[in-house]
Amino acid sequence: MSLYSKLKGDLSRFGLIPFKRFGNHNIPPIMTITIPKAGTGLVQQILTQNDRLYRSFRPTLGARNITYWKHAVNVAQNFIGNNQILSTHWQFDEEIYKTLKDAGINLIFVYRAPQDTLISDIHYWRNNKKHRLNDITQTMDFEQLIRLRLYGSEKYSIESLEHTFSKFMGWKSKANYSLNYDELNLASDEEKQQIIFDLMEAVEQPITLNEVKKYTSVIGNPGSPTFRRGVVGKWREGLSDKLISEIEVICDHIDNRLDS
Repeated sequence: MSLYSKLKGDLSRFGLIPFKRFGNHNIPPIMTITIPKAGTGLVQQILTQNDRLYRSFRPTLGARNITYWKHAVNVAQNFIGNNQILSTHWQFDEEIYKTLKDAGINLIFVYRAPQDTLISDIHYWRNNKKHRLNDITQTMDFEQLIRLRLYGSEKYSIESLEHTFSKFMGWKSKANYSLNYDELNLASDEEKQQIIFDLMEAVEQPITLNEVKKYTSVIGNPGSPTFRRGVVGKWREGLSDKLISEIEVICDHIDNRLDS
């Protein structure tokens, strides 16, 4: 890939094309909160179909770069401005939530079926050579890796899947809008349009029927950086019946907690 192509791709991914986004449109800031591997890039691409919105020049904020967000006030005041989207894997905290809301930031929570999140996580470990767990993917088979993520491992400093989800659950009822990644990708065209209408209404940027197709065009695009292994609904492929049963028990419990 040429430097020009990479630069163009990055600019597009951050919503910086077209450049008219840089005008002062006074759109309230947006913070997306996602469980890792649950649709961070997808919701960003949808939102930046609006020519006045672009991603803040910050990495996705989460546990791996915690020094960036020691206090929510710093984020609200320094890291995000009008017309900007800040992507985070921010665990729920009532005081942080109140601070962000008082700062006028619209909050979008994105979550995904825990089964698909689990599989996507393992593929991420295997495909990202810089990931701290990449080395163990060379010595363990796929089912061993899944059990490590499913149950957690003190030896490898891996938390259980349920523990990961539990840290984010509070956002579902508090955010301006909660987006289910799986429902969006599996929805009919008409249902997708309604989800997009509701999402853009939640960030105070309502759109028209003529505009909505531009937004839905980025959903499920295999050429998109948001599309990686861990495909919606395909998590059972290649797994033993015993492991499938183990996953279903734990993930049903997570789903029940999310719905409660």
